[in-house]
Amino acid sequence: MDNLLEYGPIICVAGRHKGRIGYFDNEDWDCNLCKKECCSRDCDFETDDCENCAKFETKHGECPIFAAVYFGEMLFCSTYHTIPIEHCTNDIPMKDLVARIEILQNTIPRTKQNKKKSELLQELQYAQELFYEKHASALFANKEGKRLFISHSSKDKGLANCLYVDLIEHGHNPWLDDRDIKAGQSIPSEIQKGLGEADFILVLLSPNSVTSNWVNVEWESAYWDEVNNNKVKVIPILLKDCDIPKFLKPKKYVDFRNDYQQGLRLLLRDI
Repeated sequence: MDNLLEYGPIICVAGRHKGRIGYFDNEDWDCNLCKKECCSRDCDFETDDCENCAKFETKHGECPIFAAVYFGEMLFCSTYHTIPIEHCTNDIPMKDLVARIEILQNTIPRTKQNKKKSELLQELQYAQELFYEKHASALFANKEGKRLFISHSSKDKGLANCLYVDLIEHGHNPWLDDRDIKAGQSIPSEIQKGLGEADFILVLLSPNSVTSNWVNVEWESAYWDEVNNNKVKVIPILLKDCDIPKFLKPKKYVDFRNDYQQGLRLLLRDI
C-alpha cells in the first residue's frame, strides 16, 4: 500500500476538487469498490492498526486508496473529503497556489450558503499561510544548487517570483533583481555580476519581454558567451505566445504556457 504522497499540504490535480489546496491527514479505503472480498467485511476491529492485522495481509490489497483531505487547518475543519490518492500531490507550485488564492478571494464574497462560505474561508486561510511560509523559507534557504539568472520583463514579475521560490524549494540558487539587488547597489553592476556567475540564464519569453531592452541585453550577452564557450547557457521559457527572437528560435524552449507544473518539471530535469 505504499504511495508517494506524504502527510501534509497537498494540491488536487484531477477530479472535481482540482486546484484546491488541502492537508492530507490519512489514507482511507473504499471497500465497496474492492475487486475481492475485503477484510473489513468480517473485521472484528480488535487491533487499531489495520496494517498489523493478519486479515489485512491476506484479504486486503485491491481496494482503491483514498486520501483523507481537510481543506484548511485540520484542527479547525469539521469534515474531511475522501479523494482518490492519485488525484493529490505534495508538489504545490507557487503559481498554482497564487491562482487558488485569487479564485477563493473572488468566490467567497459571492457565496451565499454559510456552510460553503465557511469551508472556502478555511481553505483561503490555509492557502495564504502556505504562501507566506514558502516565501519565508525562500529567504532563509541554503541555496547550494545551480545558479540560475531569471531574465524577465517587469510586467511578468509575479510569475518570475513564483518561479524563484519554486526553484529554491528544489534546491537551486536563482537570482532575481527584486530579491538580490540591495538598496544603494548599482543595478547594472549587480545584473552583470549575476549574469557572470550564473550557470544558466532563464529567459522568460512573453509579449512583454521580447520588446524589453533590458531583457534583450541580458540574454544576448549570455548567448554570445555560450557560443564562445560551446556550453548551454541560455534556456528560453515560453510563458505566452510571442515572436521569439531569431537568435533563440533554434533553441528548444521549455513550455510553461498551458501547464506550469509540467513546465517546471521539464526545466528541473534539464538544468
